[in-house]
Amino acid sequence: MESKGVLPSSDKESLAVNYVCMVGTSEPMDPEKYPVLKDDISHVAQIVGENKSYSWTSISVKENRICWSVAQQLPDTLKKEDIVRNSEWGPEACESTIQEVSSFTNGFGGTLGDLIENTPRENISKVMLEEKLFQTWHHGRTVLIGDAAHKMLPSAGQGAVNAMQDAVILANCIYDLESYSSEALTAAFDDYWQQRYPQAKFQFEVSKFNGKIMSGQTWWERVIRKVVFNYLPLWAHARMFIKSASYRPQIAFLPEAPRRGTVDLLPLKPSVRYTQEQEAMKDTATGA
Repeated sequence: MESKGVLPSSDKESLAVNYVCMVGTSEPMDPEKYPVLKDDISHVAQIVGENKSYSWTSISVKENRICWSVAQQLPDTLKKEDIVRNSEWGPEACESTIQEVSSFTNGFGGTLGDLIENTPRENISKVMLEEKLFQTWHHGRTVLIGDAAHKMLPSAGQGAVNAMQDAVILANCIYDLESYSSEALTAAFDDYWQQRYPQAKFQFEVSKFNGKIMSGQTWWERVIRKVVFNYLPLWAHARMFIKSASYRPQIAFLPEAPRRGTVDLLPLKPSVRYTQEQEAMKDTATGA
């Protein structure tokens, strides 16, 4: 596409890297020391360090284990550098961070060091958190879904969700193909982009905003966090969740999934082929 001069300049830019994250899951911990492990529900402790570049999370899970993560906001000077991302994976890249955060409270009555020491080193990973919303999702007979089209921060839990939504809408568009010509494929991929891009853009921005709330360390991000958690009314929080929950794409050529909730779902583009097949089946049944 670049050689043909049809690739947008924004798609040539590198992915933004604003955070580096270290994650792990401990071996079974002592419920007497961590009483939250005795509950049948999971507990979450999210802590933003004061005058530090770190934020960290602890989550109690089954089998008396605790999932934990540490996010470090990178300074602007590092964001612009060409970072060798793959080298950040693996236990050898984690030691310096471990030394810096081990004394931090984990929110459940101990320290991060307690959790880290009870986590096998091979089960600890450190990775740069990249984000980018591409304008171009397809060309010729090639089409992109998931992170290849819209890599989101994990702060809103929308990365995998949007990848599956891409797959659903793309399957619907492919199902309605009348031929496999280049023109038909381009039209189907355009339809897929038009249906998915606005939703992916919305969730991309939500993920970016949640990243600022959960891990942002600048003065302005601290102000936003204080306003959101102390002054924003509950209905405003609910409205954000409802907007996400109301978008529930389904495979158009299968029976509709039952609606168990109370939120009105956004209308989706019906499948022309499926509609025609259903009408043909009704005509056949009536004729019989």
